[in-house]
Amino acid sequence: MGERTCDGDKVFRKFHYNASTNPAIRRWAQSVGINKPLTFHSARHTFAVMMLSLGVDIYTTSKLLGHRELSTTQIYANKIIDRKKQEAVAKIPILIKNPAVADGEKEKTK
Repeated sequence: MGERTCDGDKVFRKFHYNASTNPAIRRWAQSVGINKPLTFHSARHTFAVMMLSLGVDIYTTSKLLGHRELSTTQIYANKIIDRKKQEAVAKIPILIKNPAVADGEKEKTK
């Protein structure tokens, strides 16, 4: 990643204001077959969740998003944690259906 020359520099110089950003994102999405309503905000959200899901630490993700406070990025991390908890619980359905399996007993047949 390049160095920022000054705080006022834009990352995407082509976009001069938000009204041009959302239509450009929609065109890019449509060009690859994505036909959902996308905005700059949803693109940033997707980026944050993707980075955290791929294991990028929260501090680095926060800096990539330009957040001043880590607590702002924590909002995205909480969504990942909630999903990870659901995935963990989903891995143990056999224990709920048949407690005998958890105790090491053989499943009884009728």
